[in-house]
Amino acid sequence: MQLLEDFYKRNLEMKTQWMVDLLDRVGLSHLCNNIIPSPLSGGFRNRAKFRVFYDGYRIRVEGTSPSGGSVDFEKSLWILPHWSRQVVRQIVAFIRKNRRDFVADGFEIQLAHGKKNAHITFSVARSITEFYDGFAGDLLRKTPEITGVAIPSQKLEVGDTFLVHSIGDKDFHAHYASFFQSNLHLTPELVAHVCRTSAELAAPGIFDLFCGVGLMSLSAGDKNIPILGIDINRKAIDSAKINAGCMGFRSANFNVSSVEQFVQSPEIGNDSLLIINPPRSGCSSNVINNIASRSPNHVIIVSCSLKTHVPELAAWKKNGYDAISMKAFEMFPFTDFLETVTVLKRKA
Repeated sequence: MQLLEDFYKRNLEMKTQWMVDLLDRVGLSHLCNNIIPSPLSGGFRNRAKFRVFYDGYRIRVEGTSPSGGSVDFEKSLWILPHWSRQVVRQIVAFIRKNRRDFVADGFEIQLAHGKKNAHITFSVARSITEFYDGFAGDLLRKTPEITGVAIPSQKLEVGDTFLVHSIGDKDFHAHYASFFQSNLHLTPELVAHVCRTSAELAAPGIFDLFCGVGLMSLSAGDKNIPILGIDINRKAIDSAKINAGCMGFRSANFNVSSVEQFVQSPEIGNDSLLIINPPRSGCSSNVINNIASRSPNHVIIVSCSLKTHVPELAAWKKNGYDAISMKAFEMFPFTDFLETVTVLKRKA
């Protein structure tokens, strides 16, 4: 583990310099010159994917190690917390035991933040004619930590379709087919930072774009202010609606729509606070231009890709916005992705 920690330290130093160099291109390196590191010991991710290969009578299972690429699944388990590693081993044993009757190309394990619960999604070829409900139910019964099993190609869902994540003092329901932050250590810190930042801005309402399950706005928003969340993922919106109801947010609404379409609406005003959590591809120029034309006073951008975020910052500047703060979180160790929270302010 010490060798891994040393390797990570060197990797983080290079990543920090890379971040500073990128920000320097748009004159913003003064805003952020360090990255909050992620602990590695005991695992840091809440999800992992595994591929299954059938070589005659032998079954080989591979995982992905951020520091080494495709490896034997045992060598990739260090990214997961200790309790879930045994769950993965049980799944692999289950596949090997039933190799003639249960054929899967791979599987994904998703873990609940703050709880020892897991959801498993199997990849099964559509050419498989046998329905695997019995096998899914058997795995569910024999492994208490597994609360739900899905096989999308068979439209099969057994057990719970939602994981319940504990972040701060709130529980968030997230459908297995919706996005949720993956770093078990830094997600609470990331959310807490967005909450503090939002509180300082004291906006009368929040627009949550690419809202997912409502993690950011329902954490940061007051129950008495209006919240409107937009996401194209219907399962994420279903989850957000459940979360708003469970938490007592009576003025929170979450709608299925593309952000590109929504930002053309006149609902956004200059007293609005926008929280934008785009995919890795970032925001299109049309989204930035349309939002800027509504002149909201402040925009908080939660980005997972600095490569796309830095050019966007230049576009925001051209549209009359200054970046006034930035904080970086190492949500994805050993990768080119970096989570940042940037606050933009409209020029007077």
